[in-house]
Amino acid sequence: MPDALATLFEDACPSARHISVDADDWRVDLNEQSALHVVVPLDGGGWVTGPSGAAHAVAAGDVVVATAAVQLHGDAAQPRPHRILVGTYDVGGSVCERALTGLPEVIVASASGHMSVLTEMLTIESDEMRAGHAAIVIRVLDLLAVTAIRDWMEANPDVSPAWVSAHKDPVVSRALQLIHDNPAATWTLESLAQKSGSSRSALSRRFSRTLGESPMGYLTCWRLCLASDLLQKTDVPLAAVAARVGYANPYAFSAAFHRQHGVRPGAHRRHYRSISSASNATRSPL
Repeated sequence: MPDALATLFEDACPSARHISVDADDWRVDLNEQSALHVVVPLDGGGWVTGPSGAAHAVAAGDVVVATAAVQLHGDAAQPRPHRILVGTYDVGGSVCERALTGLPEVIVASASGHMSVLTEMLTIESDEMRAGHAAIVIRVLDLLAVTAIRDWMEANPDVSPAWVSAHKDPVVSRALQLIHDNPAATWTLESLAQKSGSSRSALSRRFSRTLGESPMGYLTCWRLCLASDLLQKTDVPLAAVAARVGYANPYAFSAAFHRQHGVRPGAHRRHYRSISSASNATRSPL
């Protein structure tokens, strides 16, 4: 089963750009509507400040992952960076939104170990500008962002998203795998428990303790998140969307979708189609 962090980056539409800093009193605002940014100052340092006002010191080679609009700015105590590499991820869809829930607005990972190898590769690519440069930079930024997020979650288990700890419980993890692999199946609490090697009461208790919702509540939410993404990203007819996510007919699907999202499936699709030209990611030249 692809986990939530992998799904987040599989569905993202990344772009990257270099920013040249030519003044000591510098500031870079990352306030696009994109849900995720990864920032690597290749030389020099400064500060990154999120919407809450908390400021985080950033040194050369550090990796900053931001899930909100942030501001990068200078620090008189540090040499200013001449180059900053910024990756922007246009993350769309309900499934990705679930993956982002619970992450802090700013993660700063220090340049050490395997992270330093990746940041060194970015520096080399930025210096040499060889063929395939843009593709390599995007992929290295992906690796840095995933690694920084994963390291933060492992270091902060008490405040990490619930789906992180879910994979540590074999019963809950198995139930999630069953749901994710076949959301259209006619699951019941009994059948999920049986295939997860658990009793109904034990599965319900462990699932609710880990994820904060019941197995059947999660199933419904997951189905409707998938449906939301299908409506946004594909032209699959409504009846086919309903069948793919486990609803016997489009009427039951429409009612459930309205309860979850506050809008009918057709209106949901029309809304996202009307703003698709603005939300399509554009790849910035490096």
